[in-house]
Amino acid sequence: MSSFVKVSTGGSHRDMGVDFGRAAKDILLAFIEDSCKAYPRSAKMTIEDAKRHAAKYFLPTVRRRYPKYLEEVRGIAEGAGLHLDDIFFLTADEEIMALRRAPEKCSSAAIRVGQRTYLGHNEDYPKRYLSRLIVVEAHPNDAPAFLALTYPYVLAGPVCGLNAAGMAFAANSLNFPPRQKGMPTNFVLRDVYRSRRLADVRRAMHVPRPLMGNALMAVSDIERAASVIEASLDDVAVVTMGANGLLAHANHVVSGTLDRTGEKPTRNSRSRGAALELLLAASKQRTADGLKKALSSVKYGLRKIAARKSDSCTLATAILDPNRGMMYVAKRGSGGHGFMAYRLGHRKYIR
Repeated sequence: MSSFVKVSTGGSHRDMGVDFGRAAKDILLAFIEDSCKAYPRSAKMTIEDAKRHAAKYFLPTVRRRYPKYLEEVRGIAEGAGLHLDDIFFLTADEEIMALRRAPEKCSSAAIRVGQRTYLGHNEDYPKRYLSRLIVVEAHPNDAPAFLALTYPYVLAGPVCGLNAAGMAFAANSLNFPPRQKGMPTNFVLRDVYRSRRLADVRRAMHVPRPLMGNALMAVSDIERAASVIEASLDDVAVVTMGANGLLAHANHVVSGTLDRTGEKPTRNSRSRGAALELLLAASKQRTADGLKKALSSVKYGLRKIAARKSDSCTLATAILDPNRGMMYVAKRGSGGHGFMAYRLGHRKYIR
């Protein structure tokens, strides 16, 4: 059993990337080596093909809209002793894979407990990602500090985390067919960590020509509210937590206003969403421990155990408490561990 690699950093976007790349180097190099085998099988293209596709169809868009986050990726490459094109394509790994096959992915739920709202998330992705997630605490020069669980090639966004403005976030993919050209989701989700209110999250999620549909569950401790911002390829819609203090989401659209043209919701996703609502329905189950238990349920298909590397499985389960700046994360898999606590330092709210 080993804990997650933890990165502590701050400063400019380039400097934070360098710190991250140095700490994540071994995981990143091992993952790139594994991707050389996985891409021809799962994406039907070689690594070199994926690099060329990303450089031609994704990089110009990122450079125009999110140059500072591109600097973070440059820093990660520098810190790991790699070139930018060695890892940039991985920032759109999900979109490239989805061009051929989109595995089942994540589940999230928010619950109101007294004056607090907790956010829980299961991060589901192919088995080859097991033990390759990173915990990062960052104090940027130009935005609220944040604490996040993420992948080795991006500083924050695609999994879950919280910031010093009392916000917590968790990302779920939606099953719309991906575009060939546009904005990789990971850069949109990275930008969300600048948010100070739920309205900021909606604005951050509404970008021109995203590559994929996505849903972000967000909790605002200051506003005592939670929402899911669903983004199709052309629009966004907001689903708010009701008076019952429960909000659950998997990988299908639940808003009644978002255009669902092209969406292919799965039975598995609907089943997981219903299971979360069932398991958290009773008030006595509406606790942080109840949220941990619900997301750990193998019986209801929320915690997934995959047999093959290409199958989706639960990589980690996280419970976020933005009021206290705490994130509790359980590493899943045969070498996993129970919930470990991480705290965001200097967590006084930035308003």
